[in-house]
Amino acid sequence: MEIWAVKAGHEAELDAPDPRKGDLLRFMRSRRPFAYAEGFVTDCVTRKSASRCIECVYEAGDLRWCESDVYNLEHHDLRLNPEFRRRALAIIDGNARG
Repeated sequence: MEIWAVKAGHEAELDAPDPRKGDLLRFMRSRRPFAYAEGFVTDCVTRKSASRCIECVYEAGDLRWCESDVYNLEHHDLRLNPEFRRRALAIIDGNARG
């Protein structure tokens, strides 16, 4: 079962600042994309295209996220799927494989 950073079918939502945001961003940036798509990364606040012009999908085990998720977590306080966050932090902290 795939666990996406932002639940499928849900609009990106903002949340309070995550105390582990830096760790999560480093983790999400540490993987190479396994899929590319022509298009633009969309800023979830302005609803405009960001400066990046290629959308990518990443994975670590059953975790999945896209370049838009990374961008919006970096520039805003994107609310991550709680199960994605929990599992990503387990990998970061060395309590799981990914």
